[in-house]
Amino acid sequence: IDDGYYLRRTVSTLQPIPEDLDKVDKILKVLSYVARKTNRPIRVNKKVLTGYNSEAKQGYALVSANTLRTAGVEIVEDLYWARATQAQKVIRSVHEVSLLNNPIQVLQSMGDDMTKLEYGFDIDQLLTIDLDAIGNLVGETGGYVSGQWTLRFNCPYEHDRPEAIRRANDKLAKLW
Repeated sequence: IDDGYYLRRTVSTLQPIPEDLDKVDKILKVLSYVARKTNRPIRVNKKVLTGYNSEAKQGYALVSANTLRTAGVEIVEDLYWARATQAQKVIRSVHEVSLLNNPIQVLQSMGDDMTKLEYGFDIDQLLTIDLDAIGNLVGETGGYVSGQWTLRFNCPYEHDRPEAIRRANDKLAKLW
């Protein structure tokens, strides 16, 4: 990790990201626009889960960092601010951004205000935004070509062999 890694400001959700992959994709499409516009990474708000069968629910199993990187967006881990507050010698604060009234105009008017450590968005408000309108803003670089999204920011839907992890092992999960 380079010296500047913990000196960046972030964009995130106010609530943990859901496990529904279609919702993850839509949330990240909107956040990717804000991240590129403000030159900030997205902080994936998803605590690390413990337990034997929790792998598919982890933030890194829901969010495709490689796809976001191809769209020019970086991500940081959920606990980013636990370390960044020491490096920056600040106490993390979240600037809640309301998208209730004219969300596209709000997103377009955002700038990188360095006094705001993290821009936080309500998931329900993010999910109401028209993806075609966001696509027109991000353009080809952001994964929107000829009126269609060509990128998905969530990981693949299903494990190819879900029976590989037997239900009998669920009892072992309590030991982890």
